[in-house]
Amino acid sequence: MIALDADYSAQTGYVGTPISGAYVRTALTDVDYIRRVTFNVALVSAVTTTGLTLAEALPAGAPAAGAKLQAVTGFVDREGGCFYQEWSALFVIEGSQGERIFFHYPRLQTMASAQEAALPLDGKQKDGLGRVLLKGQFLALPVTDPLDGERVVCYRSFLPAAKALV
Repeated sequence: MIALDADYSAQTGYVGTPISGAYVRTALTDVDYIRRVTFNVALVSAVTTTGLTLAEALPAGAPAAGAKLQAVTGFVDREGGCFYQEWSALFVIEGSQGERIFFHYPRLQTMASAQEAALPLDGKQKDGLGRVLLKGQFLALPVTDPLDGERVVCYRSFLPAAKALV
């Protein structure tokens, strides 16, 4: 695995491009700090004499000019601090006739650490095949709508079914 991002150069505020990985309150001296907190991480599928082939595209897209690459040797996470990673979500509910309702939450913060639980595929096979349930709790935060300046938490949209009489 590799991490790819710019060098840290004593900047403060949100660091990491284009996805912020952390918030720096006071300047640090570690030139590799941004690569330590970056979300721009990928699995290497092949190594040749001329370069690397990644298993998938980088989450943040093509690297910025001057970005550097480091091998990932392990992961660590910490709880607390003053930087809260924000997310956005789009939930889709499909109706019985093909209509869809969309709920877009542009700003979410986690309320608790993610929890994983192994669940059997059915009640009869407790020790057989299973699936992993990832449970998260989020707090929806308001944003200012650029169209009218109102503060909103969620946008709802309705898409009628094909050939529906509306």
